[in-house]
Amino acid sequence: EMLRNRVQASQVLPVLTGILSGAIETIASVKSIHKAIDQGKPLIDAVAKYYGVRPSIVRSIIRKQPSEIGYYWEHQPGRLLKLLDKLPPEHHPKTSAEWNTMNKADRALRLFNKYSVDIHDLYFRQFAARGFNLALSKNQILVDPSAKLEAIKDFMGSLNRVLCHQKWHGITSWPAMQYKIDSIIAAIICNELTSISIMRVLLMSEKWHASIILESSKLWRKTHKKVQWLSLINAPFRCKDHQVVSLADSNALAEEGARLNHCVAARLEDCIREIAHIFSIRTLDDKSLSTLEIEIVNQHIPQIIEHKGKDNQQPDTACQITASEFIAFLNARLNHHSENRIDYFQNNADYSLPDLVDITECEAQFDEEAKATQFDIDLVSIQAALGKKKLDQLKKKLILSLPSTACQGVPQGQITSSKSSM
Repeated sequence: EMLRNRVQASQVLPVLTGILSGAIETIASVKSIHKAIDQGKPLIDAVAKYYGVRPSIVRSIIRKQPSEIGYYWEHQPGRLLKLLDKLPPEHHPKTSAEWNTMNKADRALRLFNKYSVDIHDLYFRQFAARGFNLALSKNQILVDPSAKLEAIKDFMGSLNRVLCHQKWHGITSWPAMQYKIDSIIAAIICNELTSISIMRVLLMSEKWHASIILESSKLWRKTHKKVQWLSLINAPFRCKDHQVVSLADSNALAEEGARLNHCVAARLEDCIREIAHIFSIRTLDDKSLSTLEIEIVNQHIPQIIEHKGKDNQQPDTACQITASEFIAFLNARLNHHSENRIDYFQNNADYSLPDLVDITECEAQFDEEAKATQFDIDLVSIQAALGKKKLDQLKKKLILSLPSTACQGVPQGQITSSKSSM
């Protein structure tokens, strides 16, 4: 009878299948649902009570199959029900296309949790109210909102870097206070961005995006020396009709951003500090197709952090295959036990293999000139997005929010970049 009850429950609410199948039955927190079902108690009421949502929300997903609402929710039914509970019924997704777009938006919005879950919830509600469409034109349907939402995240990251910079607030004892100041800055950004609509933030992020591409190209070419850093490979990796080219200097980053209309140049400091390694996937005649960011974990495990095409869109299948093959090559070379994989590459005419650089023997430096140039790029671009008046207001909020001991000697004058008054 217990088995029959669970089968019936999974048929009524397919989203609970992962819980009811016993795959995560050892988790104590779901045992109350098991108990209610096994005892034949009303399913809707038991699930609603357990997750703290209205029974009508549970009823709204009765017999909704994962193929319709997305396998994304199979092991997190609670998050789904709580998200839907925050929306009026008329804003719930109604078609498979709307579910798919909502799921992509939720995945992208979770990137904002660094600042506050309030931003996620606010933007999610506004997104749903727009019929799960973030297109700036009413006649345009944006199927995948991820690129635009991630552009907002990058804009927020640039604003965070500006507010964190010592030239902004004059704090010299930064390391000892970093956690506290990070929290203050995150709260200021959260309060600012939750006071305006997601479409207004999207417009600001697009202004920032256009400016940072232009300023990166302009300012790096003005600097007296090109800033360079460690490249993992000493020549392009060729994979069939593609090549993977290392972007190992400031001009290469700026040019890639201009080619594909994205803000990869904002990753400069992480590249110099060897936190990130950036590569361009190109045709054999050097046309940029997508940009790949890789992190080396424990000095020998390559991981893809981001992979973006033009305008921050999802790269096509061919580029994704090339990225996977490049990661396999790096993994085989960095982990010397993978001899069979290296033999495969070397004996296949579709591949051309570069030599690897010994990453353990190199140490990059982020010098003062590079810091100044990156700060100028961020500051000019943030001012283009927010306006100088709003930026001055945020500076004042930051200084007033800092502990008094941190603000001794902080200049109260106009905002200045490292090179010129803005």
